[in-house]
Parts: sequence; structure tokens; C-alpha cells
Amino acid sequence: MQDQEWLAWVGGIVDGEGCISIHRVYQWYQFSVSMGNTSARLSREFSDLMSKLAGSCCVVDVSAKDNQRSSQYVSVSSRRAVSTVLTAIRPYLVTKIDQADLALQALAEGCTEKHFQAMAELNKKGPQGRVRSSSKGLGHLPMNLRLAWLGGIVDGEGSLSLGIVNAKQKKGQISQLARFEVHVPNTNENMLEEVASISGDSGVGCCFVRGKPRSTERSTNRVVWLGMPRVGGILRVLQPYIVAKQDHVRVLLEAIEHRQQSHRLSLRADRARLYRARGQWLSVAEDIRLLKYIAEMVRLNRRGMVPDEIVNKAPGQFAPSTTRQGSA
Repeated sequence: MQDQEWLAWVGGIVDGEGCISIHRVYQWYQFSVSMGNTSARLSREFSDLMSKLAGSCCVVDVSAKDNQRSSQYVSVSSRRAVSTVLTAIRPYLVTKIDQADLALQALAEGCTEKHFQAMAELNKKGPQGRVRSSSKGLGHLPMNLRLAWLGGIVDGEGSLSLGIVNAKQKKGQISQLARFEVHVPNTNENMLEEVASISGDSGVGCCFVRGKPRSTERSTNRVVWLGMPRVGGILRVLQPYIVAKQDHVRVLLEAIEHRQQSHRLSLRADRARLYRARGQWLSVAEDIRLLKYIAEMVRLNRRGMVPDEIVNKAPGQFAPSTTRQGSA
């Protein structure tokens, strides 16, 4: 990626996984731009870019506990570093644009209690938190920068999954189907609208799924790509801009190519009536190669400290209810 594309990618990471905040330390105020994640590759790339922009950054390793993976917390906190970083990535912010503008204003004018309270209001969680920002989107940017921003969103917030689902047919029979899915969940509507807009402008359709409203927290909505055509389409245009989930993208694209190739062989065999000689459209249970892809995706998406002997089961040992996992 080029320099501007890397900045757009960082903007996507900050929008999805990052935090722009002001802390009160006795009678002083401290600014910070931070990001926390369990992906070592994502944290390494983000910290390297922060160091190039700001000169240095702080990386804190949080040890694993309660059967969870260890995580890395990357932050910059000096006023000059925060100002440099926010000025560089502000053109590529959607969700956190109001926090960035407020922080830059406080740095220019001198931070007061008014700025501190305003930032706390912008970062408020729970049902009273904001679901929209003042951003007008990234439609004015070139397509490659918008795709780089979306790559950061998928790296930080996205979930890529490959699994098996049961489908009920007309005669009441149950068949197993492969489920290819990519989705981006978030509580901010501006971000999801921009994600859907970029997908549409790339020629790939998607679905906007609204979450159930809850009394204790904001509802989480999702942009979803489901099925081989849509998942393959969005991953092919995003592949140059994906960093942390490169292995997920590779597995999904290889699995899609495998299933499509198997389908083409099936059509030829049907015309020639040579099912056994030329192969056929294999069911999920018979497609050992697909099951290996599913097993690899389960390994990439596993949560917590799952023993390797569970993840490395033989492909035929996976039940439909255990193949679909969340994001890493």
C-alpha cells in the first residue's frame, strides 16, 4: 500500500477498534489515541505506523487470563504526537471524527474542563451513547483510499467465517450446505452506511441487518456479505488492503475457487452423463478438501485458549453446530 492508503487503513482501525480520549491527571489533562487487540500482527503493524507518524508509541502486553488470549494495547499520549497523528488521519475518520476535532481544538486552545466533559460525552457507552457522528462519509476520496479504510475496518471489526449449516428442503429433508460469510458489526450507523456505500460502489451487493434494541446497551447493527459471489467479490477488491486477516481471506478465496471449480465439473459431467468418470457437485459431507478449509478457518477464528487437539480434529469429525465461529 502507498502512504495515503496506509493512513486510510489506520483511520479504519481507529474508527473500528481505536479510542480518542482526554484523561484528567490531578490538575492536568492528558490526551491519547489508542487501540487494543488480540491480533499480534495487527498490533505490530499499527504500532509501526504510529512510530513513523509520531516518532514513538507505547505498547503494553496484557497477559492472558480467564481462558482468554493475551492482547496488546498501543497508544500515543504526548500532545505533539497526538496532534500529529490526528492531523494525519482526520481525513479518513468517520466514527471518531468528532472526537478528533474536539481533541485538536483542545490542543490548539488549551484543554479545559469543558473539553474534558465534552469528550466524555462523545465517548459515553450504553443506551445513551451516540449512534451517529457528524461525518459526511468518504465519498469525496478516491476509491483506493476508501477501500483501504474499509480494509482497516474489516481487520479490526470484521468477522470472516466458513462453516456448515443445515437447510430444510421442500420434501422435509435436511441437507448440509457450506456457509460463506463476512460481516462488520457496529453501533455507529455512519460507519455501517459508509461500509455499505463502498461495497455498492465496488459492484458488490450487501445486506444491512439491524440488531434488536436493548435497554442496557445500544443495538448492534451489521453489514453482511453472504454466499460465494458476494464474499468472493468483496474479498477480491479488499485483499490488497487487508493486513491482520490475510490468512482468513486466503482460506475463503481458495475455498470459493474450489467449490466453483467443483460445480463446473459437475455441469460438464451432467451434460455428458458421466458422473463418476468426470466428478460431480460434491455434498459438503463428501468434500474433504472443503472440510479442511473449514477446519483451518476454525483454527484461525478460535477464541480463548482452545487446546490444539480440539482444533486439529480430522475434517470428518466436525459437526454442523461447531463449524461456525466468531471473529479472531
